[in-house]
Amino acid sequence: DHSYPGHADALTEAGAETVMRRWAELKSVIAALSEWSADA
Repeated sequence: DHSYPGHADALTEAGAETVMRRWAELKSVIAALSEWSADA
């Protein structure tokens, strides 16, 4: 079902944006946890 390449590209971009946002959140959580562990 490749009749809508523009739609597929939009979905891919949205998926990549979501992954990047979650990765950024994950990195901030890891940074916070590592700081907390260092303080403990």
